[in-house]
Amino acid sequence: MTTWQARDPVLHGLPLIVTAAAIHGVLEPGQALGIDGREVVQALVRREIARLNNAGRAAGLGENGGGRLSAMAVLRGEVDAACLRRLAAPELEMGLPAPDRIVDAISGLPWWDGDKWAAPQPDIAAAVLLHRVLQERTDIAPEWLWAALQDSDKTVIEKLGQVDYDISLILGGANNKFSGMLVDMLGNDVKRAMTLSYFVGVVQPSLGLNYLAVRIAELLIQNEQWPDRRAIFLTNLFAYRAAIGESQGAIKAAREAVEIGREIATAHPDMYLPFLSELLRRLSKYLSSYGDLQEELGAKQEEITINRKLAATGDERHCNNLALSLTQLSSLYSKVGKAPKALAAAREAVETYRDLAVVQPEIYRPDLAAYLNNLGNWLSDNGDAAGALAAAQEAVAIYRDLAAARPEVYRPNLATSLINLGNRLSENGDAAAALAAAQEAIETLAPAFHALPRRHAALMKYIAKEYPAYCDEADIEPDATLLGPIVDALQRLADEGDGEAG
Repeated sequence: MTTWQARDPVLHGLPLIVTAAAIHGVLEPGQALGIDGREVVQALVRREIARLNNAGRAAGLGENGGGRLSAMAVLRGEVDAACLRRLAAPELEMGLPAPDRIVDAISGLPWWDGDKWAAPQPDIAAAVLLHRVLQERTDIAPEWLWAALQDSDKTVIEKLGQVDYDISLILGGANNKFSGMLVDMLGNDVKRAMTLSYFVGVVQPSLGLNYLAVRIAELLIQNEQWPDRRAIFLTNLFAYRAAIGESQGAIKAAREAVEIGREIATAHPDMYLPFLSELLRRLSKYLSSYGDLQEELGAKQEEITINRKLAATGDERHCNNLALSLTQLSSLYSKVGKAPKALAAAREAVETYRDLAVVQPEIYRPDLAAYLNNLGNWLSDNGDAAGALAAAQEAVAIYRDLAAARPEVYRPNLATSLINLGNRLSENGDAAAALAAAQEAIETLAPAFHALPRRHAALMKYIAKEYPAYCDEADIEPDATLLGPIVDALQRLADEGDGEAG
């Protein structure tokens, strides 16, 4: 054993360490060896690179050719003959045979199957192997990446995202230089950005790939002559900048997109007003997280002005957009302390949904019911108890119809509306009717709760808590037959939760 290990300490030492760790774990289960999984993966990678390079040297691939080819295969799962020839270009300094001889040179190696060089396995170790190889030549590694990726397509996005994630998992995010090298691969080359433009408009599967997407979008914006496409790239740029924490740069991109949208919508309103509305919706949404409330309100008001014009055509899609934006405007007015305007926007949203529900009842009646409850809450908060009650009653009537047709879907909505109706009835001094609504809410939700208790536990717990208060208000004892099984079931769930936590 000692002789075998001495022949190649790097290559043969790791299996001995892993074997020793396993034996130690059996003999001394209470003691930790002091090696974690990440260290083992990195040690395995060092061993695999040494093995690949040894085989590569024997085949005439230079000092590090075997490891470098396997590293490049990680990017796409394989390296084909065309990619091999690109990687063998002398200016890339990979130390490989000339492009016209590279395929013959590797033909006898086990990783070449006649068409492609396969990536090492498992994936997580392969990702670390790639990172280690790239780090050995950071001066030229971005060009290696370009040689491997220049003829790729969108299927590579998920693969690169997994590679980036695995590197961060093993090495830690601060030590992961992969995404930075991908950005360096682009430099200021617009043609490269255009080749990889499929990254833009896609939600990136890892944090690191957002840096690459930012750079691609920036370069495409510089080169794009069509204003509508520039605006689209700018909205994409916002999303990627926001993902990496560049909030101010993100908002700047969104504002610029809106400015472009205004210009082209002024020139061609029939074509671009819907586009401008969408840009304003996105800007308002972004500002709600990163910007100024007053600017957010202004963007939403401008969006609604446009949506009213579009909805006037009778197009169902534009009417729905108007209703949604009015609901959002109502919330914004509330935040800035403009209750009357908030209420007016909520009323208009309901009336818009009411019109839509006449045209497409199966689609819009659920929305109408939900926003009637919302309107009822607004009316209640502003002292209109009678108006709030009327809105709640209409919402319950709609949900009754919906629950009769599809109880498995709408019983929880009906139960929620019934307890909401109970609140409105109580405000209007009708304690008996409020109690009846609360009781019906329990009866309505009970079948769904007993069938799927965890899914409906939160709502049932709330209703069961409210029910005794309605009983007190009506001067009636709670119905133990009704409430008892519910309380017992909720207690069992709580006990099970405590047991799982323990």
